Amino acid sequence: MIFIKHILPLLFVCISAFPTLAQQPNSPHELKLQSVQEAIEFALENNPDLDVYNLNYQKARKEVSISKSSRYPAISGTFTGQYNRDLPTSVLPGEIFGQPGQTIETQFGQEYNYNTGITISKNILDWQSRMKSKIADAKLMITEAETDLYRQHLSEQVAFYYYTAIITQKALQISEKDRSIADSLLFLTRQKFEKGMVDRSALNHAKINVNNIAQSIAESTSMYEQAVSNLKILLGLEADAGIHFEDQAAITSTTLPESPQVEADKELALFMHQTDQTLVNVRLQKAAYLPKLSLTSYWGQQQFRDDFGLSFKSSDWNPYSYIGFSLSVPIFNGFAKWNQVNVAKIERSIAQQNLQQEQIQSEIQDQLLISNYRNSLSQVESAYDTYQLWDQNRTLALQKYEKGLISLADYFKTFEDYLKAENNYLNSLSSMYSYYSTIISRQ
Repeated sequence: MIFIKHILPLLFVCISAFPTLAQQPNSPHELKLQSVQEAIEFALENNPDLDVYNLNYQKARKEVSISKSSRYPAISGTFTGQYNRDLPTSVLPGEIFGQPGQTIETQFGQEYNYNTGITISKNILDWQSRMKSKIADAKLMITEAETDLYRQHLSEQVAFYYYTAIITQKALQISEKDRSIADSLLFLTRQKFEKGMVDRSALNHAKINVNNIAQSIAESTSMYEQAVSNLKILLGLEADAGIHFEDQAAITSTTLPESPQVEADKELALFMHQTDQTLVNVRLQKAAYLPKLSLTSYWGQQQFRDDFGLSFKSSDWNPYSYIGFSLSVPIFNGFAKWNQVNVAKIERSIAQQNLQQEQIQSEIQDQLLISNYRNSLSQVESAYDTYQLWDQNRTLALQKYEKGLISLADYFKTFEDYLKAENNYLNSLSSMYSYYSTIISRQ
């Protein structure tokens, strides 16, 4: 059937885009779906890949918290012990020891010393850390946009396979009726062949019709099973779970909206956030030119001993505290920072041009989507009317053939024209629901 030939390539492309996913435990043995919206909502709650996207979003939120930790001071407690095997030697003037004109080598200190205290450090001016926090915020927005985009794609694919399944069910119902007619015609032709009223070619032609319809039924059955299998993957069902479609595809376009409204493609929002990130990256590279000021404070005590040991008496400990600051000013690094800033500016320009082009393409594609959808509505109406008329002609032709008013060849021609009208109708119905699946995901 022409319907099979047209939709199979698209179906296989969509199948290849979805790898095998982990199955969820405790899935229902049979899931009853009453509408496409119910199928989409179930997928949004149970799709395993979407769970990964949600986890990545949570991870990005934690990374934002990590990046903002530089706003707070770092506090640490320390305890150190040191054994001086050889005390440092200092040369002092002999006048101190009553030996003028000479120098005396002396050693100061004790063999063992201990330090304990609390260190508090804080970066007062650190523009790079602030920009890194901004980058973490931008990555969070990108991760959220990627999640929304996957939700859109998931909704579109669920709707596509949902409608593919129920349209294929309808195709099977029609094919079963065609097979019944072809079997009756084969029976009638065989009777006439046995009576010598038709030749062998007429009988072979009748058998060929039966075989062609049987092949179409097998292909439609395979397509239905593939659609259901991919729905199981998207819905997060187990392999042995069943799906029952309580909804039926509309045979015409009368139940679908004529002028649907669609929201902007989620991919456009992703491009916007990626472009915003390039601006933050430019500011990050420029921040490398700015000075960095940090403050460190230490409060502690020291203990010095001539023997190995440690006393916990307060009188044996001496206070030791200090406050210090560090100012670092970048001066020259071989033009590396200058080149990094220029590279970031170029990436920013590229991202802006890509965003502008994506906005234009998205607007054109949206217009084309609505136009193709509206055209498909009228095509389905015309194809369905033509299919009904050829169905009537086929019935009349069979009656005429049974009465001997037309030849078997004339009836075969009418039957083949009926099959072409049937295929054209099913193809038009499939195209209409394909466009409608995209529209559903954008609402």
